[in-house]
Amino acid sequence: MHIVLAILGILGAIAAWRWRVNEAARGAEEVMDLAKTAANLPRRLRFARKAGKNGLSLVEDPRDAATIMLIEMARADGDMTQEHRHLIQHLLQAELGFATEEAEETIVNAAWILRDVPPPDVVIGKMTNLLVKNGSVGDKELMQLDQMLTQVGEVGGPLSARQAELVSAYRSTWQQR
Repeated sequence: MHIVLAILGILGAIAAWRWRVNEAARGAEEVMDLAKTAANLPRRLRFARKAGKNGLSLVEDPRDAATIMLIEMARADGDMTQEHRHLIQHLLQAELGFATEEAEETIVNAAWILRDVPPPDVVIGKMTNLLVKNGSVGDKELMQLDQMLTQVGEVGGPLSARQAELVSAYRSTWQQR
């Protein structure tokens, strides 16, 4: 009888030990889930803050604002051509220091933002105000962007009347600050 009790005691000890190990493993999984949630919290909060916004209100980076303005200049008289796209990509790389992949991604992102927006003159005004209010963009950069806008507008020849209006609106907005 004492052998049966010993065996039952050993089996009970093994079962208790196994139960405690399983509980510890579940606790560790809960801690890992909590850590993942905490690690993703800043990203989730940024998404939640942006989820209520759309279009131009998503733009915070001056380089994105400049890209949006360049695309609007290219689209002022119709669709953006491959020539416009290549020139904008080249300008982003040469003037703003983008890597090739980063320039392509920025152009795609800007085009996505511009899918449902007001007329180009409103876009140019809002983006110029963002650049001026940001404070990180000085007169030198604003003049550089002026030249970039003109270059993009002159891809198919001299600036059209609509493109000239956009450049004029840009200049008057940033020079009035």
